[in-house]
Amino acid sequence: MPIFSIIVKTAIGTEIEAKSDLGWEDQYMYVFNYVRPQDRNLIGNSPGHGYELLYLCGLNIYTTNGNSNTTEDNLVQSNLAQIFVSFIKGQNPSTNGLSIPKITANSIPYALVSTDVTIGTTNIKPVVDFWKQLAADYQFDFLQQINL
Repeated sequence: MPIFSIIVKTAIGTEIEAKSDLGWEDQYMYVFNYVRPQDRNLIGNSPGHGYELLYLCGLNIYTTNGNSNTTEDNLVQSNLAQIFVSFIKGQNPSTNGLSIPKITANSIPYALVSTDVTIGTTNIKPVVDFWKQLAADYQFDFLQQINL
């Protein structure tokens, strides 16, 4: 597992766990998994941090070089926007009739957003538990690089 994936999964898992401990019952997660074809030769097939902002804030500000939104861009933008709009309006994120399940103590479902939206699950807990135990054993948080 690449170090970036370990850090991201541990950070997400730690945040989910902390919020659950504080009584947050309505946690949802999405993973944005789309890169425009014209960007793939620059960044590959994995979108970088914040790449979904192109779709959430509007692609048109990034396409002044003659590129315009494609049908695929519009579909991805619609899929992502519907999740946020449905959550804001009714606190139940969904898109195209697909409801995104809440995170629970035993399950971390997420919406995988691209040209279509699917529901996946991940088990971040073993990764979080490993790094927490390592930090406790050595009184040092290796990911944050701080003494405990």
